[in-house]
Amino acid sequence: MSRRIRLISLLLTSLGVVATHQSPSLVRASTSPSWGIVSPVVFASGVQSSTPDAVLRQVSCPAVGTCTAVGNFRSTNGEYEAFAATSSNGTWTTAVVIPFPSGSQHSPIDSFLESVSCWSPGECAAVGGFRNTDGRIQPFVTTSSNGSWSTAAPVLFASNVQNSNPYAYLTSISCPSTGACSATGKFKDVNGRARIFNTSRVSGVWEQALPMAFVPSVQSSYVNAEPSAITCATAGNCVLVGRFLNSSFDDEAFVVGSTNGVWGDAQAVSFPPNIHDPFNHNDRLDAVACASPGSCTAVGRFRNTSGDLEAFSISSVGGVWSTANPISFPPNSQTAQLMSRLNGVSCPTPPDCIAVGEFRNQSGERQAFHVSFSNGNWNTASPISIPTNIQNSPQDSTARLVDCTTNEGCLVTGTFDDSNGNTRTFSTFFVDGIWTAASFPAYPISGSPYGGFIDSIDCPMIGNCAAVGSFQDSAFNREAFTLVSTYSIPSTTTIGSTNTTTSTTSVPTNSSPEETSIPPNPGSLPSVDSSDRLPETGGTDPGAVLVVTLITGGILIVQATRRWVI
Repeated sequence: MSRRIRLISLLLTSLGVVATHQSPSLVRASTSPSWGIVSPVVFASGVQSSTPDAVLRQVSCPAVGTCTAVGNFRSTNGEYEAFAATSSNGTWTTAVVIPFPSGSQHSPIDSFLESVSCWSPGECAAVGGFRNTDGRIQPFVTTSSNGSWSTAAPVLFASNVQNSNPYAYLTSISCPSTGACSATGKFKDVNGRARIFNTSRVSGVWEQALPMAFVPSVQSSYVNAEPSAITCATAGNCVLVGRFLNSSFDDEAFVVGSTNGVWGDAQAVSFPPNIHDPFNHNDRLDAVACASPGSCTAVGRFRNTSGDLEAFSISSVGGVWSTANPISFPPNSQTAQLMSRLNGVSCPTPPDCIAVGEFRNQSGERQAFHVSFSNGNWNTASPISIPTNIQNSPQDSTARLVDCTTNEGCLVTGTFDDSNGNTRTFSTFFVDGIWTAASFPAYPISGSPYGGFIDSIDCPMIGNCAAVGSFQDSAFNREAFTLVSTYSIPSTTTIGSTNTTTSTTSVPTNSSPEETSIPPNPGSLPSVDSSDRLPETGGTDPGAVLVVTLITGGILIVQATRRWVI
């Protein structure tokens, strides 16, 4: 039940307007969001190769039906080029190839877009990499205004920062407001070490690339760091997470923030005593979400004292980060040698979040799961079920992405191996307190597609989402696709008596309690009856009142249940 309904009920109770009814009932249409058909991206005639190899990496939707997605494709010349696709009023336009300054690219051309962020319809910024005339991969940015894309602009470094044989590109961008963006990526420094850099767009102007600093003595002498995700709650107030090689030459998770555009030093995640392997870390943070500045949650995995891998989260309040918090699973649900991780997180309102990932179940199979955070605590993880007649045996599924518009509106997507051993995409929606059964995209291609992979999702409104990625068609070509879901929030109807009476009922309170590295231009597609309720973590005091209110005329019924899910 939503906060809105709960507050109305409590307000009416305080006013003494507590009513019962003479056989009226509250009827709400039983509907769920529905997906359209997977739509291969359309290019102008003579632009895309007759044997496609294309992917969309990310989508950003500032409004329902208005989205921008970016990626790369193989042209008729066999070259790989960055492109963007845009939808207006729900209709996707012909893909646009990103223009570069004349004489700035290598031959053959090799460019790609990794990430996009839109602050309003048609107003976006996108980042990626391209091969310059020296044959070196370098970062670039491009922006769209009224849907028209600017010429790509290389990101500049100060002298003596990059290697003499440079390699750098941008991986992620976040634009919380007009003209204000922060982006992150990786580069090879003068010593040939892999490092992280950031760049920001302030008042429409991109700044020079800035290498990220760590707190002293935490990194290995053989520097190696990688960003996973960046998010900005407001302009200049951002959080970046990832992993780095520590002084013991182990992978360790890090977090770093910026305040008013100034980045701090990255710090290693802290763990409570006696849960973290002190000698052989294998930790990383893979996703982060911020509901407001200083109120953020990041998720990933760590190695425990038994040498097993476990999913964990950290949260910040007022910009101060907590120690790591391992995720709990139902009793007897995991294999003896634990292996779990969180891949994505979304926090619609502080501090409520939903995170998704994978774990090894009691049979030793990889299985997708979701878990919610509310009232200051993580609930027990909930496995996501794929119908047994559809999935492979042994099962192999993972949840990769989640986007929540509100506390009662989320989309989760992932992949599983079907009964033929092919990789397929699944999704499940959380709508009005209920998780829908897993659903599967439909393809318009003759012959069964052999694989599909959703790389990005965005839901500007409950159940109204866009998903992008790639699939392998019946000719074994990789094609970029878009996919859209629609949902109309059902109205509430009261049926029955229109007389108003009052009654209160006392109700007791009962407690119920491998990692894949994807290169910028992969040449081939990577192989890759759930209707349970979100655990009810809200509560009422003993002797809570069950309120059923009917406004005269049969206009409205307000109900407060014994326990609230918020």
